[in-house]
Amino acid sequence: DFIDYIIADKVVIPPIHQPSYRESIIYLPYSYQVNDNTRVISERSLTRIEMGLPEQGFVFCCFNNNYKISPSEFDIWMRLLKKVEGSVLWLLKSNKWVEHNLRAEAEIRKVSGDRLVFAERLPQAEHLGRHKLADLFLDTFNYNAHTTASDALWAGLPVVTKLGKGFAARVAGSLLSAIDMPELITETEQEYESLILDLATNPKRLGAIKLKLAANRLSKPLFNTELFTKHLEDGYQRAYQQYFDGKEPEAIYVPEQVWTATQIATFKAGNKRKTTHSHLFLPKEYSGDPYASVFNHYTEAEVLAYLETGWGMGNVEDLQLSFLYGPDDEQ
Repeated sequence: DFIDYIIADKVVIPPIHQPSYRESIIYLPYSYQVNDNTRVISERSLTRIEMGLPEQGFVFCCFNNNYKISPSEFDIWMRLLKKVEGSVLWLLKSNKWVEHNLRAEAEIRKVSGDRLVFAERLPQAEHLGRHKLADLFLDTFNYNAHTTASDALWAGLPVVTKLGKGFAARVAGSLLSAIDMPELITETEQEYESLILDLATNPKRLGAIKLKLAANRLSKPLFNTELFTKHLEDGYQRAYQQYFDGKEPEAIYVPEQVWTATQIATFKAGNKRKTTHSHLFLPKEYSGDPYASVFNHYTEAEVLAYLETGWGMGNVEDLQLSFLYGPDDEQ
């Protein structure tokens, strides 16, 4: 009773779940999670071999803490490794016991333990930079990716999740909704497995998903730190006004603030050059590997041309904003 409010959104706490919370809920219009849109992504050239990954083949990735992995999703991951030839699962390194246990569990499921690769911890900028070596981020069920999901999305790596019932099991769905990628949210284990398999075996569809994510990255609300701040401050002010008026706490629904063209231009100018995007589109020849990251296949100009064809994945203006500079700016 001594905590009056919890900050949430309608994905992590649907209104129908309100009776399960003693706190009153401050509903933010997009995601409850704040993100820093000035985080630097290292441009250091990283290779798969350097990270212990195979040069060819599909790289499934989950940088969640190992304790979040349950048998349910692990069973699915092992089936996917069997179905996608040459694929590996890239996990975060915790300790030697976890590595031994997970590799042993893989062997029990008739998958070579060598197909589990464990990533060493790196400084944040380099950790974000290595996401480009993976092809798809797989979420855990009972306790979703939180910061690890926003890390992946900030770095341009798509995340596939399954909505659960509790707050912690719905966070990645909140983040994907706020970046307008609902096609990566599933509701059953069967849908989750089917979507991942389709993306892993359909390079064109996965490439389109990655292009849409690149377009939405800074044109949708998830990484608009300034807009999030305004919404959060509005929620605080409404909660205080409720207290000042002598009223009991109650659910607060913060209205969406729509930015004008002038505010968008100010945001664009204020954030210019704060973060680099060259890691997203490295202008090099197509490697011939159908599973190689789309980041290595397209230049910025090619992406702009691609969106002009009208695939329903945003528009050229949004994409230019997502790069934080338009084609007419000095580069």
